[in-house]
Amino acid sequence: MSKIHAAITAVNGYVPDYILTNKELETMVDTNDEWIVSRTGIKERRILKGEGLATSDLAVPAVQGLLKKRGIEATDIDLIIFCTSTPDMLFPATANILADKIGATNAWGFDLQAACSGFLFGLNTGTQFIKAGTHKKVLVIGADKMSSVINYQDRNTCILFGDGCGCVLLEPNEEGLGIQDAILKTDGSGGQYLNIKGGGSLNPATHATVDAGLHYAYQEGRTVFKFAVTNMADVAHEVMVKNNLKSEDIAWLVPHQANKRIIDATAERVGLPEEKVMVNIQKYGNTTSGTIPLCLWEWESQLKKGDNLILAAMAGGASGIFTLNLLNGGLIAPASPGSIFAVLMMTPKGGWLPVIAGVLVATIVSFVVAVPLLKAFGKNEELDDAKNKVKDMKSASKGQVNKEAAVTTVTEKIEKIVFACDAGMGSSAMGATVLRKKLTEAGLGHIAVIHSPVSSIPADAQIVVTHEELKERAARSNPNARLVLIKNFLAAPEYDELVEELK
Repeated sequence: MSKIHAAITAVNGYVPDYILTNKELETMVDTNDEWIVSRTGIKERRILKGEGLATSDLAVPAVQGLLKKRGIEATDIDLIIFCTSTPDMLFPATANILADKIGATNAWGFDLQAACSGFLFGLNTGTQFIKAGTHKKVLVIGADKMSSVINYQDRNTCILFGDGCGCVLLEPNEEGLGIQDAILKTDGSGGQYLNIKGGGSLNPATHATVDAGLHYAYQEGRTVFKFAVTNMADVAHEVMVKNNLKSEDIAWLVPHQANKRIIDATAERVGLPEEKVMVNIQKYGNTTSGTIPLCLWEWESQLKKGDNLILAAMAGGASGIFTLNLLNGGLIAPASPGSIFAVLMMTPKGGWLPVIAGVLVATIVSFVVAVPLLKAFGKNEELDDAKNKVKDMKSASKGQVNKEAAVTTVTEKIEKIVFACDAGMGSSAMGATVLRKKLTEAGLGHIAVIHSPVSSIPADAQIVVTHEELKERAARSNPNARLVLIKNFLAAPEYDELVEELK
């Protein structure tokens, strides 16, 4: 008897009609189209608008389209694995809500929450049911309504994410085609850099948690980016070596759509030109669980029998896998990995500083790489509220930066130094710790060193230490403080220079 493999026999996707452009975001937060495109590659993203619409409503049209392509009924589905970080409700499972909506009366199902790596884990989980011979048709869905957990007054996150859904059908294959190998990894130590703190058992929903914005997604972008750009590229290369594949053997690179610069670095590492890389981040942004299946859905018509694809992604503090696939089906849809953007592991209040040292060592990002060999045959209320609020705020914030304040040496007695980063928690906390130690060793321990968001630097701050890219924002936030501009919060030569100056 031939060995059973799980092959992807159909793939489909769905994105909402409403397009949130960078120009519209300019009316909501302090940002602009050029800044967003240059740093992320994103020009627009899709948003699910409408009263009472949830993540399952993204999946309904995606799954219905898949069933039509495959020529089967919803009642033919044995199992639904719904991968999402934005379920309709905590319970019942969104998988079961979807089953009811599409009429999959013979299927059982469950939700799998692993943030951006969820689809990847769901795919591997579904594979086991197929290989065991207990299930014939397993539906794996990656869908997220990220607009429901995004603060549209936080430019660090609102520019990145969109809503969307991708799905695949797994079926048995006895010809040696299908998912061949998988390596899964998780590392939750980077949770402080990427998370949603509210809504779980640690910080249950209260007026206080809602008022504090703990139910919104948070990320320390610079830290996540730094790990992603290196590790995803390295692992993509590693899987090629492991499977004796050269760049000329690869038809397509299918990377997670988190940041265009990360995609470019990965392509360069595996030696693939731009025309061999699937990129739709400019249209959809980061749809979390849905990114890679949406790519496969869009490029389906360009995939042909025998194509080798590298699917690559990573999720800092979350999870990873790489898979060798031989896929057979009416459309070409390999295993899908997760994303750079993960919502995992919560850090208690006040616990940031004690874990920093450990995190710096332990946050070896989890990664995802898949190598499939394919054989083919034959309006949101929060958005509107944010716009109205920010319109009122931006007119007051567009004054000229006090450039003199950024260069003038403070001659008065220094009592307070503030480290400022985007969120005021990650990089700035690390930098403050480093400088505080240096000041203490120099006998200047009386100088208070604190950290804060760049948008709300305390008025009594006499010196503000911030990244050079945040100069303008810091100067607007506190035009009277002296700015010390650095490139690296952990190891800036300016720290020693400042200590010597203050002696």
